[in-house]
Amino acid sequence: MPTGRQGRRYLLRSLIRCRACRRRMCGRWRTSSTGAVYVYYRCPHDPHNARHIAAHPDHGPVSVREDIMLAGLSQFLDQYVFGHDRAALLADLLPATDAEHAARQAKDTARLRTELARIDTAERALITELEQPAEPGDPAAQAYRARIRERFTELYAQRTTTEASLAAAQAATPADDDPALLDALPYAADIFQDAPDRIQQAILAAFQVQALYYNNDDNQVTIRATITTGTPRAVAALLADPRTDDDSPAGPRPAQTLFHIW
Repeated sequence: MPTGRQGRRYLLRSLIRCRACRRRMCGRWRTSSTGAVYVYYRCPHDPHNARHIAAHPDHGPVSVREDIMLAGLSQFLDQYVFGHDRAALLADLLPATDAEHAARQAKDTARLRTELARIDTAERALITELEQPAEPGDPAAQAYRARIRERFTELYAQRTTTEASLAAAQAATPADDDPALLDALPYAADIFQDAPDRIQQAILAAFQVQALYYNNDDNQVTIRATITTGTPRAVAALLADPRTDDDSPAGPRPAQTLFHIW
């Protein structure tokens, strides 16, 4: 994983998103008072940026240490992917009925409609301000109106993105799950925890792992893994040749999936 600083690699780069704003969390190195070096992943939300505050007013600082995330990922993979109880655990996680999917879809739709309502209110407020006459010769008033127009442009972009997300949520259908794919994977608890970095990266890529980090107080994270018909082949190659650093599954990407968890 290349970075802008020589010799520094971020194992979980692009894999962790902040739950509050859904932005990718960025890697940082820090040295403790004892001289120990830790890798952190931090949300790029800036509490001093007016646009960031307007988009997510309740957003606080969000960061997590890499070793804590790796421990959570290891536990997830051991239990739900490589563990002996994985089939029973998966049965509890997979959507059992269309009603469950509809409930999740309704929740997402409601959240996006609320966001559109917020944007609409903000746009109306800006338009009201622009409707007030301004003195043509007052440079401060002209600058103020220019900032209002700039903010309206930002809100318009947010509306476009949110409307697209709403359309996608309304059109979403349940995944074509195939739990039988799980049987094609080996039982290999601790494979991730004991593997060198390059193999850990390959495992995460093979399962297209993504993490959604909740908050610093609860240290909660939701992990998503995807299994396709090509995943068992990629895992078998890793087990057969632990020196490999190729994290790209061979062959075209199949459409059949096993499960998605958020």
